[in-house]
Amino acid sequence: MSICSQSKLMLGSDPSAVLLPYTSRRWGNAHVFKTQDELGREWVVKDFSSCNPFVRYTTAHFLLWREMRALRHLRNLDSIPGPIKLWGKWALAYPYIPGVTLSEATRRKVQIGELYFKALEDLVTRMHEKGVAHLDLRNKRNILITSDGSPAVIDFQTAVFTKGLPPRLRGLLFAVDFSGVYKCWDKFSPETLTTERREAARHMASLRRFWVLRGYPLSRLFRRLLSRKRDPGRRDEQTW
Repeated sequence: MSICSQSKLMLGSDPSAVLLPYTSRRWGNAHVFKTQDELGREWVVKDFSSCNPFVRYTTAHFLLWREMRALRHLRNLDSIPGPIKLWGKWALAYPYIPGVTLSEATRRKVQIGELYFKALEDLVTRMHEKGVAHLDLRNKRNILITSDGSPAVIDFQTAVFTKGLPPRLRGLLFAVDFSGVYKCWDKFSPETLTTERREAARHMASLRRFWVLRGYPLSRLFRRLLSRKRDPGRRDEQTW
């Protein structure tokens, strides 16, 4: 998998481009959809062009750069999207990975066993060895069951690069990822989750109130401003 950070991918202006099932529009976040190129290949596009200028010239540049850098670090790993290419000034695209998210699998009541989650745990371990912590694996929309039944990880906008960080901080970031894996494991196959893994997930859950990289910060800020305008006396609720 190669990263072509300077090249542009010319996708057709296909009116049938569809919003991906794991995507929802949030204020300040990219419009994510699936489309095809002229050869019929399917691509996922993350497009910030419809965001307001403040978002485009601040967070959009940063998020696009961070995701491209993360995928460059992970270019030799299977089950990670790539190759990634620029599509205009405010968007990037990468090949679509056929499959369903764990969020969809929950709704469909899909049975997932121990082998899948051990493979997911191994994939996350190899990501960490490459120096990348994902930090949003508690979100089941970021983990796929591919068409051959193997795991894949998507959406690296929250990724942190761990090279050069103090060992304790690296360990904390890696533990955040594993807690997300174990949370999903406990949801689908609790009888196969070991006591050690379950305790690791519980320990991280107890530290969540101190975690600052939570959810969609721009969306949360916008909602808080609106709630204060509607009800000045209302206190903000603490959400994860």
